[in-house]
Amino acid sequence: LPCNPGSHTLQQIDDTLAALVKYGIPPALLASSAHRPLYQLILAYAPVRPIDAYALAGQHGLEDAAVAISAHLLAYDTSLLTDALVMRMGATYCRRLFALHQARLAALRRIVLAPPGRHAATLTCGEEGYGVLVKGWAFAAAELVWDASSGEWAGCAVPRRMRG
Repeated sequence: LPCNPGSHTLQQIDDTLAALVKYGIPPALLASSAHRPLYQLILAYAPVRPIDAYALAGQHGLEDAAVAISAHLLAYDTSLLTDALVMRMGATYCRRLFALHQARLAALRRIVLAPPGRHAATLTCGEEGYGVLVKGWAFAAAELVWDASSGEWAGCAVPRRMRG
């Protein structure tokens, strides 16, 4: 059968990987790197079903595929993770997904919490103008970071049901 991306459903790919395991063939032999057709089939689902493709890669320890797919999970709302998906991807890949989102949130904080740099005073913008700018920046940045930390920004925080 041709291994063109899109020529198989994700369920067929899942069944194929399960059959490999059943017959003692490590899936990594056939899907561990970008030049392998099975890897390409899994990766073809990253844009349309990223969490399912990631869970499938995690379930079979296909690290390179999981890393490539994770780029499509940056906007995934982690509060939508089901117990079944977490069990399927396993603890290691679940932790990596949360670490990805936490790193993204930390990068946002690093970028927006730093106030704009100073410049030489001009007739229209001096020390007082800079103070107003910094105060406005601080309020806007704090609101953005607060929303992101509370899970309001693309699901970067811990799932709502897991918060204390």
